[in-house]
Amino acid sequence: MKSLSLLLGLLSFLGLASASGSVAAEGGAEGIRAEEIRVEDLAVLALDPAGGRAVLQLPDGSLRTVAPGEDLREARVRVRKILIDRIVVEEMKLVEDMKGAGKSRRQIWIFRARPGERSRVQVLDRERPAPPPILKPQSTKPEEGSGNG
Repeated sequence: MKSLSLLLGLLSFLGLASASGSVAAEGGAEGIRAEEIRVEDLAVLALDPAGGRAVLQLPDGSLRTVAPGEDLREARVRVRKILIDRIVVEEMKLVEDMKGAGKSRRQIWIFRARPGERSRVQVLDRERPAPPPILKPQSTKPEEGSGNG
């Protein structure tokens, strides 16, 4: 999309975009530690699926360009796909269950934000939920010798 290319070009011209894809803002990212940023606090400002780039606004107001395969360590996710209306990311956290430690298999969709708002986020679980317990049929007949009669 021309709008994303234009935005990236303008940011590069102004010297705000660095080679790593992060963009400087007033105050910088020093005030926010990586574990404080939630996916729900991100805003997707521009998407370029053909070019494989997206522009995200972090909670501190700084901008960051991302591409598929890049880690967004601040939110502990990895970018998987950039689509027309959203980016698809996957959690990078370890979880512990009854089988032991393993990687989280949740996929998260982050939709393009409306002006002045945060992006809508939808979380998808890749693992099947546990099957419901199998219940034993109960008898409806009264038991013999229960004293009634």
